[in-house]
Amino acid sequence: IIILEKGEYVSYGACSLPYYIGDVIHDYQGLIARTPEEFREKHGIEVRLGHEVLTLDPEKRRLMVRVVRSGKAYELPYDRLILATGARSKRLGIPGEEAQNIFTLKGMTDGIRIRRFIDEQRPARAVIVGAGYISLEVAEALRERGIETTLLYRGKYPYSGLEPELGPIIVEEIEKHGVRYVGEVHP
Repeated sequence: IIILEKGEYVSYGACSLPYYIGDVIHDYQGLIARTPEEFREKHGIEVRLGHEVLTLDPEKRRLMVRVVRSGKAYELPYDRLILATGARSKRLGIPGEEAQNIFTLKGMTDGIRIRRFIDEQRPARAVIVGAGYISLEVAEALRERGIETTLLYRGKYPYSGLEPELGPIIVEEIEKHGVRYVGEVHP
């Protein structure tokens, strides 16, 4: 079994990223569940980090793979293939969203970038677009770090997957902890 991962990390606690951002977890290494070495030694699985699949030829059962750091490409044959492409954060499609102080939080690299920015730049204010579970945890983490935080959400109440009567209670609790909530925001 060979796992190809374009990024630098595999097998980590993504749900704990807000706690790393909030400095509750001090070292991101503590989020890693298994290293590539552990996969190899304990499970006989080869994990190739920094390897991007460029093309797939199902007739020949071959992948064209690029090593991210060197740019070198190679063919990799397979008997069986499982595509597990993951997901990307939704971008807003607005001018300025590529600025150095605009972030998405989807994986370890994102969490490390956010934490580094906070540690180095010491921002006073933050705005979070979205009010799902992870957004609420990030808002808490930012407040714990002394950052004035505002949550913007398209719905009336945050975390819309819950029963509607919980919405006002969640907003009250958020605001009690110093997070400003602005609901029913539409682009």
